[in-house]
Amino acid sequence: MAVYLGDISGAFDRVYKETLLAKLFSIGVPDFFLAFLDAYLSPRVGQVTVAGVMSDVFDLSNMVFQGTVLGPTLWNSFFSDIAFAASSGGGEGRLFADDLNVFKQFAFSVPNSQVKANMAITRSEVHRWGYRNRVTFDHSKEYLVIIHPIQGEGMDFRLFGSLLDVKFTMAPAVQDILDRARPKVKSLLRTRGLYNHAQMLDQYKTHAWNLIEYHNGVLLA
Repeated sequence: MAVYLGDISGAFDRVYKETLLAKLFSIGVPDFFLAFLDAYLSPRVGQVTVAGVMSDVFDLSNMVFQGTVLGPTLWNSFFSDIAFAASSGGGEGRLFADDLNVFKQFAFSVPNSQVKANMAITRSEVHRWGYRNRVTFDHSKEYLVIIHPIQGEGMDFRLFGSLLDVKFTMAPAVQDILDRARPKVKSLLRTRGLYNHAQMLDQYKTHAWNLIEYHNGVLLA
């Protein structure tokens, strides 16, 4: 199994209005609603307040405006057709927000060099989609890995927050959890003289258990 992971750089700040409206038109959004969205997506101005101090006014344009009701739906409409580019080489694309994962299976007999060359073509197709839509991918968050217990190749990577290694030993994931949970557990144990058993359990559930439970699905898969 080969996996390509891509993340659009500054995604929500790079949705050009005319491109998005053209895509909405192509999927059958009525003209009257397109006219509304044309006005809705027009540039705005904003300010940020920190410790009671207001920033200078800055422009907000070419975005779907995060935190709005329409934002996620508009972004999904803009981003969804990247799946065609992702699957052009036979892979299976999965989308989540501004993340793209492309999975493709290969026979064991196919050498890693050929697998990587094939997935590089998929990556190029995805980048071409980005060029056409005037967005770029964050190179620091792009990975091309081969997952196999023997022939696995590539760096450890995160998928939906969990740290995975290419041979699926899950050792890095367990160590990652320990590194984050152990200091919290140690701190809680120092306070055990202040709480009874039930209160200590509540403290553990609040501060440490969530770090372990979050990854259960990955560790048990």
